[in-house]
Amino acid sequence: MKILDLAVISAALIMHISKKSLTRGSNMTTIEKPQEVTHTEYIGRGVPRRDGLAKATGTAKYTFDITLPDLVYGTIVSATIPRGRVAAVDHRRAAALPGVLLVLSSENQEPTPARKAGGKPYIWFNREISYDGQDVAFVVATTQQIADEAARLVAVTYAEEPAVTTMRAAMQPAAPSVKADGTANVEFVTSDDDAAHERGDIQAGLDAAQVVLTVHYDMPMQTHNPWEAHVTVATWQGDDLTVYDSVQYPIGARRTIADALGIAPEQVRVIAEHVGGAFGAKLSTKSQAPLAALAARQLGRPVRARLTREQMNRNARYRPATLHEIRIGADLAGHLTALAHDVWSSGSVNGEYYERGAITTQFLYACPNLASKHYRVRYNQQPPGSMRAPGEMQNQFALETALDEMAAALGMDPIELRRINHTDIHPISGKPFSRKPLQELLARGAEMIGWQDRALPPGSRRDGPRWRGIGCAVAFYPLWRQPAKATISIGADGRATVKSSTVDLGTGTYTVMAQVAADGLGAHLDDIIMELGDTDLPQAPIAGGSMTVPSVAPAIYAAGQDARAKLIAAALALPDNPFGELGADYLTTVGGNVCASADPTRALSFAAIVQAAGEDITGTAEYKPQNDEYEAGNFGAHFAEVEVDVQTGYVTVTRFVAVHDSGRVLNANTFRSQLYGGIIWGISNALLEETRVDARRGRVLNPNLTDYLVPTALDVGQIEVAWLSEPDDNAGPLGIKSVGEVGITGTAPAIGNAIYNATGVRLRRLPFRPQYVLPELIASGITAD
Repeated sequence: MKILDLAVISAALIMHISKKSLTRGSNMTTIEKPQEVTHTEYIGRGVPRRDGLAKATGTAKYTFDITLPDLVYGTIVSATIPRGRVAAVDHRRAAALPGVLLVLSSENQEPTPARKAGGKPYIWFNREISYDGQDVAFVVATTQQIADEAARLVAVTYAEEPAVTTMRAAMQPAAPSVKADGTANVEFVTSDDDAAHERGDIQAGLDAAQVVLTVHYDMPMQTHNPWEAHVTVATWQGDDLTVYDSVQYPIGARRTIADALGIAPEQVRVIAEHVGGAFGAKLSTKSQAPLAALAARQLGRPVRARLTREQMNRNARYRPATLHEIRIGADLAGHLTALAHDVWSSGSVNGEYYERGAITTQFLYACPNLASKHYRVRYNQQPPGSMRAPGEMQNQFALETALDEMAAALGMDPIELRRINHTDIHPISGKPFSRKPLQELLARGAEMIGWQDRALPPGSRRDGPRWRGIGCAVAFYPLWRQPAKATISIGADGRATVKSSTVDLGTGTYTVMAQVAADGLGAHLDDIIMELGDTDLPQAPIAGGSMTVPSVAPAIYAAGQDARAKLIAAALALPDNPFGELGADYLTTVGGNVCASADPTRALSFAAIVQAAGEDITGTAEYKPQNDEYEAGNFGAHFAEVEVDVQTGYVTVTRFVAVHDSGRVLNANTFRSQLYGGIIWGISNALLEETRVDARRGRVLNPNLTDYLVPTALDVGQIEVAWLSEPDDNAGPLGIKSVGEVGITGTAPAIGNAIYNATGVRLRRLPFRPQYVLPELIASGITAD
């Protein structure tokens, strides 16, 4: 290939290039409708993880790895009562410990006034205690060990009040109100338009049904336990603050920290280069971040603060416990005539979060008479929050188990029941789904698992005390998207720097975004430099809700296309360029060169063009989601094969099969890994995870990775995943959707349904631990042969 070097370009000719077409100040490309992918040299390939070597060798910098001169360390002091008031905080013993620099509490730290009219002040330490583990003080010392010891020396005196510490206790009619205004603990949620939905006539549908079931499902609290703790390093430069934080949304963290300190967000920079797992735990800014910034300002030196593992379990949000009641009716042919789904979700005294555990029920299947309601149950527990596939995970366990129960009552194949009630039209909006290939997914999954070999009747596949069965469930997660911006700048060396404030949580964002940028620009993948996780970079949405790829990738691809167009324009503006009379429509970019589409030997390198321009060439783009024609979502078919030891109640998942449709796959390796991760966590949900709380004191009893059980390699059997590889062009730009959370949603019900197939016993409470399974087996009269 003939590449023209800068040496053959006269410097005098550079003035012919319009600098307006090269600079960041040019008009930003805005995309709203689907984009056509014109080049896929890298998109779809399973290229290795860009951050893999750095993480394997320990050179990737997480927040905990940040060290600064004169760094000091902070520890939070947690409340030890579930309800009451802080009467006094005695700092004296803690402050007297050598090395202690600062002790903060409600005794010496006033709330920060609201920055804007109508806003709320930021309360650093609330004297009103509403849950065990609430922040009551903060200690800073020269070492972490001294700070931890000083925290134990802070003496807090409480005026304790009677507490309501469990969800079921709060739901009792005689339970005292946990709210200061005396309102009921159980609240019907009306704050969201879709929290309550009704169509048709539920009672008429139940009356018309030939089979009616009323079933209840119980799912416990679960706690985020990412390997990396919540940690922050804060340092000031004059009136400006830099915060290194383990967070999913740097821009949101900037706002929270600024509000807490009473300063403008523009004064705060938040950096999250690598995040060691999050799963919703780090969507919101935890208290250690503003406390570190406050202490750093008062001390004039950088401060690191972190939550301990125990504090992460007591005061860092959790997946709420949910109770479900489903009433379902069908005719003998399997057509659903009525479906009512009510959900009660555990909540805190003052928070507004509730788990949207019946939303998917509203539209996943065809049913003319449907109702769903959500209730928030307030009691003295830490505020709940989002945890991987919030709402959808619980929704699918309840809904897909209820469908399996209906299939059993009808004597029908569970897959056939789902086929009969399939709909390609969203029942609420009336719009078609962009693509909903559930029939294909279920058929392929059934073939892979050997569906024909399931126990018929249930409980008939036995090998002594080990009974085997197969179950299925549908997985679903919505397609969320938000506006995003991106820039791609090509430097004099021909390399391209991609900038976005989005965060890589360990999911492969650095890798897949580099692939998208390389194809959008027409560059070598090795020539792409990624800069992510910094509020100084172009704005991106929260790295949650599986929205990073469908939001940020279109912006990056469009920025690459914008830069590509500018490179072509710059090349054509050069006298004596190799393209003769060819216009822009006859040129393309490949491998870091602008070249003639019909003759790639007529080429000019990116480096030569940029050097001739005398400044970087930058493409910019903003993605604004807009799709008024279709409803889009991510679908999967999950199949579990289990073995139940009827002597012990121990359940083993021997094999798991998942077939998914999530649109265009950007990287086969990361896509597969995301599905594996979701399924493994789903197995954990089904068999192990449960946050246990002392009903007397409201304290989490298993706040560590010794007692909070998560799966090891020996707990997970063989996993097989497959997917449809076609882009879903009706869903949005590039035909991509998402895969981060959908994998968890169908796993627990598939396992529960497989346990039923193995034993003939229906389990309606998670997790399926031996101590819960064995009594159900015994009550059903099951013993080993």
